[in-house]
Amino acid sequence: MDMGTGIIGLAFLLICIALFYILSRGNQKREKQLLKSITDLAAANNAKITLHDTWNNAAIGIDMIAKKLFIIANANVRKILQHINLAEVQRCKVNREEKTVGAKEDAVRVIEKIELVFTYYEKNKPDNAVVFYDTSFEMSSLSDEIQLLEKWCKIINDNCK
Repeated sequence: MDMGTGIIGLAFLLICIALFYILSRGNQKREKQLLKSITDLAAANNAKITLHDTWNNAAIGIDMIAKKLFIIANANVRKILQHINLAEVQRCKVNREEKTVGAKEDAVRVIEKIELVFTYYEKNKPDNAVVFYDTSFEMSSLSDEIQLLEKWCKIINDNCK
């Protein structure tokens, strides 16, 4: 009986390790593909990525010398490919759209959308909002999007000046 339990436990452990390995490898493959896509987008615009981040199905990168920003985001029904010339950007901010769910005493604020909003020096050029999370398109939950976008907002604002 002890031998059978040990074999079952070992088999369960091996299955868990195999699943972890498969998921990890899939994430690495997706990250490499995103990095290649954003590097190719930069190269097509005569730029080179000097700093980047990838998460979920999105990547953001900057060429600090050419002052160009590149964004790729793949969601269920939308794909974003953006190239932004930071020399034209006055400032960047993180915009969050929230709603309150539940009764007054149990009310919870839920984030529905997170986006980077670019304001340009040219007054007749409208603000450019790049959506990174939107519950109307995605069913996934938030992970580090807010912290990453705040980090990138600071990087962008430092490179706009």
